[in-house]
Amino acid sequence: MRSNVCAATSTAWKAASSLPAGRPPDLPPPCAEVTDSLQEIQNMPGPGESQPAGPGKPLRRGCSRRMRLVAATAVVLGLIGGWFWKAVREAREAAIACGAMCPFSQLVVAFHGYHDAHGCFPPAYLADAQGVPMHSWRVLILPFVEQKPLYDAYRFDEPWNGPNNRKLADQMPRIFHVCSEPDSTTMTNVVVIVGPGTAFPGPHSTRIKDFVDGLDQTILLAEIADSNIPWLEPRDLHVGEMSFRVNDKRKPSISSSRRGGPYVVFADSVHVYPVSAALPPEALWALTTIAGNEKVRVTAVPGVGLSQVGGDADGLRNGRGR
Repeated sequence: MRSNVCAATSTAWKAASSLPAGRPPDLPPPCAEVTDSLQEIQNMPGPGESQPAGPGKPLRRGCSRRMRLVAATAVVLGLIGGWFWKAVREAREAAIACGAMCPFSQLVVAFHGYHDAHGCFPPAYLADAQGVPMHSWRVLILPFVEQKPLYDAYRFDEPWNGPNNRKLADQMPRIFHVCSEPDSTTMTNVVVIVGPGTAFPGPHSTRIKDFVDGLDQTILLAEIADSNIPWLEPRDLHVGEMSFRVNDKRKPSISSSRRGGPYVVFADSVHVYPVSAALPPEALWALTTIAGNEKVRVTAVPGVGLSQVGGDADGLRNGRGR
């Protein structure tokens, strides 16, 4: 078509050059290709218009390009939206996990403050002459978490649920509640592991030098989900009654409703980790003893939690983990 247009133009200029000055040339009619092209341009849809496709009449190329552009834009926006909501969800989960960790970080410092003041960690509970638990470690630790007035209001001459003390039942400090759990002013999500060989052998206290396995190898505090333990009650997880499987639904266990897993804090006051549900029960049991001499190595795997990376599995299985 281009050669025909050029030929027609050349003929016109030759005719014009042979005419007298001032006389307009008689230009030849445009060739068929030029006419068809002009007609196609006139018939192209303008902005906001569409060209219907009748039988045997394909869509215009410009319309097809716009459709592809719209489709590509939708895909890109979908990818950006998906990435954005994923980032928002991950940021929210990270904020919740950080908030859940804070009580444990503060409490372990309070435990060491108690040790500095009394030469030992607080016992799991104080008992009466018959050995019946009367007062929880959560009360004993109050002066070290800036709750001295609440401590002074508590009476040690009556049980934890006595006439005076029950008035304090709904005044639980927020430090005993994990923010990812249902809100409560009475039920605690923070417990110790009680029993022979642990950091809390009932009404008896332990000292730092008793931690033969190492402070960084012994769990001091743990998280539980769906708690039914009033914060004043001298009740926690007991090695003889609990399950050492994380998030065990059948028995009391270290547990959490968060996807990242429940937190535990070690006695060195430095390490606070979520625990992986894949951590073997034997390894978790070994981490609750203070002088068991178990050979177990664990590490915190990002996105997974506390996991076993080494140790004598057979030796651990001969222990009490279950």
